[in-house]
Amino acid sequence: MLNFLTIDLESITSSQLRSSFSEAQLERLADAIIAAGGVASPILLKKTGFEKYEILERHFEYYGAVRASEKEPKRPELTEVNALIVSEADEPAVETQLSAMSPTKEPSKIVPEADKPAVETQLSATSPTKEPLKEVSVENSSSFDLRLTKVELRFEKLINDLRAEEAQKQQKLEERLNSLESQIVPLQKPSKDSQTTPPPPKATSDESKTIPLKNPLDQLNNLDEAELSVKLERSRIRTPQKMAAAIANARKKKPEQKFENYQDVINSVKGLGDRRMLTIIDDWSRQ
Repeated sequence: MLNFLTIDLESITSSQLRSSFSEAQLERLADAIIAAGGVASPILLKKTGFEKYEILERHFEYYGAVRASEKEPKRPELTEVNALIVSEADEPAVETQLSAMSPTKEPSKIVPEADKPAVETQLSATSPTKEPLKEVSVENSSSFDLRLTKVELRFEKLINDLRAEEAQKQQKLEERLNSLESQIVPLQKPSKDSQTTPPPPKATSDESKTIPLKNPLDQLNNLDEAELSVKLERSRIRTPQKMAAAIANARKKKPEQKFENYQDVINSVKGLGDRRMLTIIDDWSRQ
C-alpha cells in the first residue's frame, strides 16, 4: 500500500551523490520548483526508521528541492516535498515495477491554469530525455575541485621546501665567506692619535734569519726573495721563484717597504689571489 504524505527534506536520504547531477540542471529545476511553490511530482520513498526515509525513485527531483530550499530558506513550503511512502511488504513489487518501467512520457496531470507555466517548466527540467543520470567525471565539479585543491597544496608545499633549502644553502655560503674574510682581513690600521709609541726598527736580513717568524705576514715583510721562494715551494705554490720576485718587488714599492695586512698583499702582488693567500697563511702558520 502506498501512503501519500508531506515529508521534511531533512528526513530524506539519497543513495546517489548530488555531484552525480549537473549543477546547471539542478539550478534550472530549483528555479521551477520555487516558481511553482513545490515539487510537482511526488518522490517515491521507503521508511528506514523513525521519521527517516530513503529515496527509491526521483533522486534528481529531491536534489532540485534541496537546492530550492537553499536559495529560498525563508519559504517553509520549500522545506517539504510530497512523497509516496512504500511499505516494507510492498517494496519488492514496487522495485520490480520501477525496473520494468520504460522512460516513456508520463500521463498528463491536472494542473490549475495559473500554475501551468511553472509546472510545465519543472516537468521539462525533470524529463529523463534531457537530464543524464551522471556527468562525465571531468565535469563533476565538486570532485574535480577537490582534486585540484590537493594538487595545488602539494605544489605549494614543494615550492616552500625548495625555498627553505635554498635559504639554507645561502646561509651556509655566507658563513663560509665570513670565515674566509676573518682569515684574510687584517686588523684595522691604528689612527695617528693612537700611535703613542714609535714603530719597531726594521729588522735586517741577518736578524730575519736568526729570529724565527711565526706570523705569515711578518715573513712576507721580512724574508728576502730567496727565502720566500723556498717557503713558497714548500707550500706547493706554482712558479715559486716568480711569485717570490713579485712579492719582493711589490714590497719595495711600499712607503715603509712593508705590507699593511693580508689584503694589501693580495691587492699588491699580481697573480696571488685569495686562494693562494689562504694556502700561505695556513701552511706558514704551522711551519
